Amino acid sequence: MSQWKSRHLGAVITVLCAAAGLWFPSSSLAHDPMYPKLGFHFRLALGGDIDGRGPGQRDGMDPGFGGGVELEVPITNHFSLGGAVEAYGWTVARASGSYNVSLDLLFMPRARIPFGDHPWHAEVYFGAPVGPTISVPHDRFALAVGLSPLDIGVGVTGGGRVGFRLNVNDVLGFFADVGPMIQFVSFSHQSDSARSEVWHYQFVLRAGGSFGLRT
Repeated sequence: MSQWKSRHLGAVITVLCAAAGLWFPSSSLAHDPMYPKLGFHFRLALGGDIDGRGPGQRDGMDPGFGGGVELEVPITNHFSLGGAVEAYGWTVARASGSYNVSLDLLFMPRARIPFGDHPWHAEVYFGAPVGPTISVPHDRFALAVGLSPLDIGVGVTGGGRVGFRLNVNDVLGFFADVGPMIQFVSFSHQSDSARSEVWHYQFVLRAGGSFGLRT
């Protein structure tokens, strides 16, 4: 009886392992060409900003939009490094038609879980973008935080994202990811030496296409 149970238990385990291998193949079986990938994306966001100086603080869930380009270089099947340039506008002072414009230069390490087989393959990924940011203030934003014109602001931005990419072949893929981003920008006033420091937070949705760069 014990031998019968052992044989059947072994058969069940074998079947379960085979099924798991079909759904989530190991990295040695997953079709994941180690090509660098060039991606283009749209960027939609909801967020708000908080003035870092004085009692005047604003928050909310105002819209932002933009886009960018990124380069990803796989290091292993489960890890990649890359960089991105993103340009976007974000609403300020709760007034329609008034946007700050920001340019982010991001370094993007990424953990990846590839799966699938030729000709298609896919992956789930987790990223942590971080890097410097430059922001051009709108006139209404300057009035809201300092009552005087502001120079271009500089700072840093960072956050996290989780995403999914489906590659229809070795070259063409489509991806989407979501996650929070926090931006800190310091603006100098044109009329004096004062500065306005702003924390801006967003929940970002990105979607776009990627192209494998064969070597």
